[in-house]
Amino acid sequence: MRTFGIEGSSVKFTFSTTTLDICQGRAVKIHESAWEYVRSFVAELHISISDSKGGRGVLPILRDY
Repeated sequence: MRTFGIEGSSVKFTFSTTTLDICQGRAVKIHESAWEYVRSFVAELHISISDSKGGRGVLPILRDY
């Protein structure tokens, strides 16, 4: 949230990917402290979104960031 300038929002974002070697085909969460390092290696990014009201969603993002 800090990286994208949306701090203070009630929405929670979780980034994950399956494209790094360490993933072995499974979705692995990307910790915010690792983002700057791994962003150039991630070919596909999944963003899970949840809010304080229990709403959820997933946005698959192909590398364009």
